[in-house]
Amino acid sequence: MARLKTKQISDFTSAVQSLIDNDADQNAALIDAVEASVDSLETQVGGVASDLSDYEGDTDVSIDSLETLVATLAVSGEADSSIDSLETLAGAISSDLAAEILATNGDVTAINLSIDSLEALAAADAGDADASIDSLETLAGANETAISNMLSGSSLDLDTFAEIVSFVESVDTVNDGLVSDLTSVTGASIDSLEVAVSGLSGGSEASIDSLETYVGSVSSDLAAEILATNGDVTNLGLSVDSLEAQVSGVASDLSDYEGDTDTSIDSLETQVSGLGSDLSDYEGDTDTSIDSLETALSSEISTTDGEITAINASINSLELYDLVFEQAGTVASGAQFTVANAVKFGNNDDLLVFINGHNIHKNGTIEGVAEGYQTADGATFDLVSIGYTIDAEDHVTVIGIRQ
Repeated sequence: MARLKTKQISDFTSAVQSLIDNDADQNAALIDAVEASVDSLETQVGGVASDLSDYEGDTDVSIDSLETLVATLAVSGEADSSIDSLETLAGAISSDLAAEILATNGDVTAINLSIDSLEALAAADAGDADASIDSLETLAGANETAISNMLSGSSLDLDTFAEIVSFVESVDTVNDGLVSDLTSVTGASIDSLEVAVSGLSGGSEASIDSLETYVGSVSSDLAAEILATNGDVTNLGLSVDSLEAQVSGVASDLSDYEGDTDTSIDSLETQVSGLGSDLSDYEGDTDTSIDSLETALSSEISTTDGEITAINASINSLELYDLVFEQAGTVASGAQFTVANAVKFGNNDDLLVFINGHNIHKNGTIEGVAEGYQTADGATFDLVSIGYTIDAEDHVTVIGIRQ
């Protein structure tokens, strides 16, 4: 079986090498890769065969050694037990050898499958190469046919440009001067274009003459404008002379005005001097009047000071009268007390009532509840629902403004 696979590999290698020798396109690189893969597989197969051969040699040596040992044991009394032991060992070795052979057969099977796959791939690549070659051959045949058709009926070798020209002239003769007629028509078209260009040239000269006429007209108009501008400049000079004469007159008038102004200033200075004398007299009269006013004001101030002193005394009296003061109350009953000096009891009069240091609020001022003190004259106070009755042992204090 190993020799059969080796022959298959050899045949495959030969086929691949043939494809490489006959193929010049891009498939050569792929075939090289396939050949390298096959070489690798051959190397692996060779390695497995070598390992198997070595194992078989080692096994033979072991068997020979066992046979020698059996012969030695047969002489002694322990031959039977040794033979049993050797049989057991031989059985184990045979089992291991069978397992190794089975594993080797599996490796060989896998290698065969890989080789089959590579053969199929090589066959496909060979088919592609054949198809490419056939396509090129078909194209070359078509080109050859087309060239043959073009040169069909020619008795000349048209390998040079001179030969082709001669051939065209002969065709012109055969076709009743068709090429010559076409050349004549083309020449006539060129002549017509030259005439058109000549006409355009004459039109350009006419345009240039028209431009020269226009430039001459513009020059004439420009000369007339310059002449008119000179007249305007002359008129401006006359206007300037007239303005200068007017300025001279204004200067004379200004000089006269300055003289009149000086006279007016002198008159004003005289009047100011008189006013200064009058002012000096007025200042004397004013000083006298001020002295009189100061005397009257001093007397008025003295009188006012007396009035202010009297007003302050009245204010002090009023302040003492309205001063907030504290006084003790006298218990009249369990729900009433009185004070010696009546106090103001309006809502804004800051009236405070204390019993034994406890603040008693005005009746109805805490959430509308009927509880606290009440008075109708600021001297007699009634206690409403305060929770207890008072007696002479209680201390009643009232702070308020004297009525």
